[in-house]
Amino acid sequence: MATIILFGGTFDPIHTGHLKIAHRALEEVKADFCVFLPAKNPRWKTPKTDSLSRVELLKIALEGKKEFQLSLVEINSDDKINYTYDTVKKYFSDGKNILYYLIGSDQEQKLHEWYQIDALAKMVHFLVYYREGYPLDLKNQENYSCKVLKGKEEMISSSDIRKLRRLYTPKKVLDAIGAKRLYYMKDLEKFMSSKRLNHSLSVASLAYEIALRNDMNEEKAYIAGLIHDIAREMPIQKQKEYMKRYYPEYFDLPEVVFHQFVAIPFAKEIFDIQDKEIFDAIEFHTTGKKNMSPLAMILFSADKIEPLRGYDSSFLIDLCLKDYFQGFLEVLKENKKYYEQNNIDEKNAYTMDCYRYYIEEKEKWKN
Repeated sequence: MATIILFGGTFDPIHTGHLKIAHRALEEVKADFCVFLPAKNPRWKTPKTDSLSRVELLKIALEGKKEFQLSLVEINSDDKINYTYDTVKKYFSDGKNILYYLIGSDQEQKLHEWYQIDALAKMVHFLVYYREGYPLDLKNQENYSCKVLKGKEEMISSSDIRKLRRLYTPKKVLDAIGAKRLYYMKDLEKFMSSKRLNHSLSVASLAYEIALRNDMNEEKAYIAGLIHDIAREMPIQKQKEYMKRYYPEYFDLPEVVFHQFVAIPFAKEIFDIQDKEIFDAIEFHTTGKKNMSPLAMILFSADKIEPLRGYDSSFLIDLCLKDYFQGFLEVLKENKKYYEQNNIDEKNAYTMDCYRYYIEEKEKWKN
């Protein structure tokens, strides 16, 4: 006899909160494994992407994890609504195993509305994890013998990922979202050409890896990399309007760098991102400046050396992965050399200050 946890949901998309909760549930009831049950036609939610894409992301997230299994019985069903009672009775309730059903406190509040809930409660034991803003219904908890999971509340939600507010999901899932142009990618496609968007994805991926290897926030690095060029292809007249409204103090800079500033109010409008650390990194990703934040250095480097740039940047990438700061210094020197060799005029106060601060005074960085 096995102890099995069934974990139903839309998983739109799967995130690390789901995985942490499933692990916690396994430990709590000493279960043998957890079965993820993605819903094709959930009763109380309308998925934001098709079921095949959600399943593909789930497979990526669960790959190599023997404690997790994936069941497509509801995805392959022809029923207009997949009732948990029908699924459990038809596929899992054979009397040979102990069954738990894992739900959030949002669903615990609705248990009395579930189809055939009294019969279902005789087939499974309910495990409940807290969700922000959804206190437990004590009557339901008692009536259906719900066991509440121990541990801290998980604050991650799939909607935050879809809206690019948080990206706590495995890196391979992020890569697949980018490749398949799902969720937030659909908004980015409205403002960036395919080439520019591929560049931004490459910058985001590299920034993520540099941050991760240097024990920094890889999620913020990814978001900064993804949106840093969101205004790059905006008509210059519209960029000027943003500059006059939000950044009049930088209006005398070359027009080619306006996009680094415009990206910030534009990203706020599109995604409602409010993270000052991310914006600080984006604000001078083209020109650089003195006293750059660690995240700004990472974004600056990733933007200049991402693999799609078309030259062998492997040495600089390896250096940034080992030490983001030393890597940034080398990237900055190589960038200066490139502009000089190609007679590109970059004489603006912020770039020159950046060079003086980090290159001409480099001796102080050796200590």
